[in-house]
Amino acid sequence: CYALAGHEYGLFVVDVFELKDGKITNVSGPRYQILNASQAQIRLAALYTETWIRTFTADCFA
Repeated sequence: CYALAGHEYGLFVVDVFELKDGKITNVSGPRYQILNASQAQIRLAALYTETWIRTFTADCFA
């Protein structure tokens, strides 16, 4: 789930999966943006969110 609260303010909660031995499994690692994220991390989350929105929209209407 990506949330964009402004052009430079984004946050996220995600899960990442991979195919392993013919089964879908979770990939270990951070799953959410920490609450005390730096401004750079918040801006990066906004960039990820905007990129996801553009890519998802393009895929839906391709």
